[in-house]
Amino acid sequence: MMLKREILFKWLFYALIIWFFATLQISVLTAIKPFGVHPFIMPGLVAVFALFEGKIAGGTVGLLAGLFCDAFYSQTEGYFAIALMVLGILTGVLSVYIFDKNLISAFIWSIGTYLLVDFFYFIFFVLFPQRGGWGALVSTGFPEIGISMLLLPIVYLPIKLVSRIGINAPRLKYR
Repeated sequence: MMLKREILFKWLFYALIIWFFATLQISVLTAIKPFGVHPFIMPGLVAVFALFEGKIAGGTVGLLAGLFCDAFYSQTEGYFAIALMVLGILTGVLSVYIFDKNLISAFIWSIGTYLLVDFFYFIFFVLFPQRGGWGALVSTGFPEIGISMLLLPIVYLPIKLVSRIGINAPRLKYR
């Protein structure tokens, strides 16, 4: 019984973390524009979740974060939901075999997630519709990744703390 309670509290705390960062993203971070771009914490959030909780949780959080992004950012037409879900699953699968679960590996997985999300966003929504050239990726994508990575420890710490709840609890698995 205690194990079920721990799992329930753990995922309740996770839901609050997701809600907090989603609210922070849309209400505060979109108003801050150092270097002309705003921080985008959702890919980092997905990567850290997948690092600590595996592919199913990473994919689920990726889907939820992606739906949130698609709802609040114009003209993405489901891109973020698909991209963040796939990257959450991929990070969850690969993180089991590569690197420990620490801040350095969270930075590595997050940088990879940011690079792929921004690169494919640029290809589908900037380059193909001919709204800009490769200079747009350099002038907006890379500064956005840099600024967003500065906020990663703020995302990492609460997820790491909550992941320790019910440490002996089994992970969600497909049958």
